[in-house]
Amino acid sequence: MAEATGTNLTIPDPAVGSDNEPENKSGFMDTLGSADMMRQMALVVVLVICVAIAVFIFIWSQEPDFRPLAQMETQELIETLDYMDGNQIEYRLEGNTIYVKSDEFQNIRLGMARQGLAQASDNGSDIIMQDMGFGVSQRVEMERLKHAREQQIASTIEDMSSIKKARVLLAMPKENVFARREKKASATVVLTANRGSVIKGEEVDAVVDIVASAVQNMEPSKVTVTDSNGRLLNSGSQDSLSARARKEYEVERQREQEYLEKIDAILIPVLGIGNYTAQADVSMDFTAMEQTQRSYNPDLPAVRSEMIIEENSVGGGVGGIPGALSNQPPLDSNIPENATGDAGQQRLPGRTAKESTRNYELDTTISHTKKQSGVIRRLSVSVAVDYKQLTGEDGTVTAEPRTQEQLLNIRRLLQGGIGFDVTRGDSLEVVSV
Repeated sequence: MAEATGTNLTIPDPAVGSDNEPENKSGFMDTLGSADMMRQMALVVVLVICVAIAVFIFIWSQEPDFRPLAQMETQELIETLDYMDGNQIEYRLEGNTIYVKSDEFQNIRLGMARQGLAQASDNGSDIIMQDMGFGVSQRVEMERLKHAREQQIASTIEDMSSIKKARVLLAMPKENVFARREKKASATVVLTANRGSVIKGEEVDAVVDIVASAVQNMEPSKVTVTDSNGRLLNSGSQDSLSARARKEYEVERQREQEYLEKIDAILIPVLGIGNYTAQADVSMDFTAMEQTQRSYNPDLPAVRSEMIIEENSVGGGVGGIPGALSNQPPLDSNIPENATGDAGQQRLPGRTAKESTRNYELDTTISHTKKQSGVIRRLSVSVAVDYKQLTGEDGTVTAEPRTQEQLLNIRRLLQGGIGFDVTRGDSLEVVSV
């Protein structure tokens, strides 16, 4: 029996496929929803970053601009920081460099200059010490070496306690073997004293010796020393007579000041401050004298050497030159037949000579005397004593001159205190006015 076959299409049942279609639709919607969420999160992150950048730019624009003030050493840095803190100035410190606000830079520099804290710019030194590349001339190299030596000498001088700053300038002549007269090196030193300090004469002499010994072929007389106020402390250009006269004048004024201090030390406890006035005049002798003397003592002779020469000669017969004439007798001569012995010879007398030389050593004394310079030749002191103030019973104040006995007592005190010497010609006057 034959099977029936057909070509009918199979149509899916809607009821059967209804469960898978919603599942596919929900997966697609979830994908779309997750994509929107990522986009929203990215937008939020970008927005937050933009806000942060805007806030940073706003804060940065409000922050003041700082610029470097100076790079200082430790001691100068401490003084500058004390000035900043005392004036409540805002600053930043990075190492040894101070940064201040740009709009306050000029005012800060002006205030530091008024306080004596501003640094001086060394434009000349910057030009010399900057790197010039290849092909630097020998003259520039010599200037660099000279500048380095100046800095070393200045730093050595600044180690003194009373000197705050030192500036050294050297003048080094060029060596020339063909020059008849060699030029000497010279130097100029400018000193700045610390606050409340005074540069003494001993320190000036020390500075002169430091510079003269540190530079070859430099004499101490070629060193000029001045302070920051323009006062000449040591001259290197004046002649020797002018410099000597100035130093002698300074020594005399110093001696007068010493005598006034002695008078104050004697009279202040006795009379009180303001009850007297005193002046001293010192005349000094700066003549330098050297003397060498040799003296002999004739009472103490001594034989140093003696030489005696003695010569004796005995007389002999007469002889002649051998020859015909000397062997022939005179014409009227009587010649004996037997000529024996010394009968035929004529004797001459003998000769004696004696010479004596004697040297004596005397007692000798050699003395070398060098008199002291800068001795006091004459001292004059005048003291005026105020009247004595007396208070009466009713409270009235009267003044009366001091008695002669009181003036003599004051005079005796001063004579012993200042070294009064009558033989030297000193004068001391004490009066009551």
